[in-house]
Amino acid sequence: MSVHTTRRCCIALLLWMVAAGAVFGAALGEEATLLPSFKAPPGSDARRASAVVEALRADQWPQTEARHVAPAISKALLSHSELVTRETISTGSVPFDDTPWGRCEWSWGHVVASKGPPPTALPEERKRALLALLPPERQKDREFVETYLARHLDRYRKSRQYQLRGEMQVTALVAPSSRAAQEYLLATMTESSLPTDLLVKSLVKASRSRPKGLGAVGFVLESRANDDARVWLTRANVFLQVRGRGRFARDVVPLAMTIDLLLMKQSSLTYDELDEERPSITLGPVAEDGRALRFEVSSPSDERIALVEATVNGQPANVSARAISLAGVTGKVKVKATVITEGLLASSAETVITVGE
Repeated sequence: MSVHTTRRCCIALLLWMVAAGAVFGAALGEEATLLPSFKAPPGSDARRASAVVEALRADQWPQTEARHVAPAISKALLSHSELVTRETISTGSVPFDDTPWGRCEWSWGHVVASKGPPPTALPEERKRALLALLPPERQKDREFVETYLARHLDRYRKSRQYQLRGEMQVTALVAPSSRAAQEYLLATMTESSLPTDLLVKSLVKASRSRPKGLGAVGFVLESRANDDARVWLTRANVFLQVRGRGRFARDVVPLAMTIDLLLMKQSSLTYDELDEERPSITLGPVAEDGRALRFEVSSPSDERIALVEATVNGQPANVSARAISLAGVTGKVKVKATVITEGLLASSAETVITVGE
């Protein structure tokens, strides 16, 4: 199974998490400790987050000292896995108190070949929109316009060769505690363009639609046409979001219940036990040619490593089997690397080295 790295750490989501987390902490009568290194952006609507927290009675959500790792998630858990013709897996990390914790998104699609011949021309509306993007002088250049439209027609034809009949997306996050997982849940659900009153109404309805026993905290939201459904839940320190469209919409709740059951079947861990299960990464030495920094990773439980990601001077760097690229940098540089297991436990290491001197 191939793993496609994502460094889209959802900065907007994390910033919103701070705002929601601060309000959530206040609702619990204690100081919020989630992501203290982040600052809520100017203009954040604390009242919006507060309204959601109050409506969902988040101060009454159950807390537990039990911890879990992410269960084995794959398309095999789907009731009709044979329909999956496209699969992507994106693994990354989210910082809690400057400590990385693993997050992964699985996406499975049911893609079928389109019937009938491919289009021979761009729709007029799309053509007008494309032309409007050009500067006035370019619009007068007939040869350029023809080439420009031909290029977009080719892309349009390719996009119409196949149709997406269904898609399932699963996101899992292992957090340090049940409260941290719940704050992440709040932040995720609060991210919406809906007005506050409609958002609150929607989430209250989603909380009432939760099947009995689904998550310690759970929400189910389904479209009227039953072609789009999503579930948010937390179980102990694990956050889970499942969304299905088209052919897979009806499988969202059963899949969420299956994954939740896998979590409940695990032996619970204390925080210290969970911490001891973290992988480790050791940086160094620099390769003889000076173009890469070698590293070694290990996992106490011999769990498979899902991802190693790295930055050099704060910029994403290419990572091979056992080396981080130092291409294009010289002098004193800061290297930071994070290793994540398939159970979504993570740890990081950083070092400062001198390159090319």
